[in-house]
Amino acid sequence: MAWLPDINVWIHLLKQPGSKIEQSLLSHPSDQVFLCSIGMAQLWHDRAFVLFNL
Repeated sequence: MAWLPDINVWIHLLKQPGSKIEQSLLSHPSDQVFLCSIGMAQLWHDRAFVLFNL
C-alpha cells in the first residue's frame, strides 16, 4: 500500500530523527513511500532559505 506523508511529516522527520514517525516510515517498504514534487520543492526551498539566511 502506497504511503504519501504530508509535508509536516517530512519536516518532523528532518528535525527529530529517531522519532516514532521515523519508525513508522521505516516499517513501510521504500518503494511504497512517496514525496510529491510540490513537497520536495518546498523542502528544498526552505532548506536553501535557512542556509543562506544564517
